[in-house]
Amino acid sequence: MKTITSSTSVAFNPNTFDQVDRIVILRINVNEENGVSVETLLDCTAFEARSRLGNGLTFYIEIQRPTRPVENLAVVASASYDSYTLKQYENGTILAFEGDRKVEPPKPVLRRIANEIGFDLLSAGGEQKTTRQLGAGIIRMLALQP
Repeated sequence: MKTITSSTSVAFNPNTFDQVDRIVILRINVNEENGVSVETLLDCTAFEARSRLGNGLTFYIEIQRPTRPVENLAVVASASYDSYTLKQYENGTILAFEGDRKVEPPKPVLRRIANEIGFDLLSAGGEQKTTRQLGAGIIRMLALQP
């Protein structure tokens, strides 16, 4: 039996796998809403497991990371330009709003604003800036304008 909490895979030793009768993989989940729970990820015979796990005898696990809606995070920086408000959240996410309406995706708006205010769309290495890089830079530049 193998029990995991945050691993992304469970590997079995091929040298001793012939001694295994049954495979049970459990995940212990802990969260504020549901408390502690035990989830069965795999429960089968070693014979069945061998065909499911392949030659590497590895079981890959999808990680369930809790996500909070970005709107529930703290805004660490913001700026306005024309009818747009740009907000940078504590996790680095950049959102653009036109009035009360969220603009999705924000990158086309950020590119337009960048062109209008003279903010470079390319990084020092010549690559296109990511939405986060573009948004954070524009917000900083707008904050410096009177």
